[in-house]
Amino acid sequence: MIIKSISNRLDAIISPIQSELRLAQEQTYERIQKVIDKAEKDITKEGRFLAPEQRLQKAIKELEKAEEQMLSALGSIIKALWYIAPKENPFIDVKPIKDIKGSAISQAKNTIAKHKL
Repeated sequence: MIIKSISNRLDAIISPIQSELRLAQEQTYERIQKVIDKAEKDITKEGRFLAPEQRLQKAIKELEKAEEQMLSALGSIIKALWYIAPKENPFIDVKPIKDIKGSAISQAKNTIAKHKL
């Protein structure tokens, strides 16, 4: 009886999260598929007219572009994490000029407090 009650409560908590995760996976898959399709179309249009040396140069340029984009994305991720939890950043030891109140900040502080336990 108690196990069934616990199981029902867990299902009530987990089910909405599972459906959100499933939806996020489907959306991510669709976005990835669109990117791959676009890249394939671009190569189909241009690639057949290029000599092997030109293909190599294009590939090198694309890799350089990808490296820059990945470094930029990493910087954005780090900034977002440090905006959320500035105390977790070992390089920032100054207090913000203004403490912003709000539900997102409160939730982030509560989450941090829970993880520090």
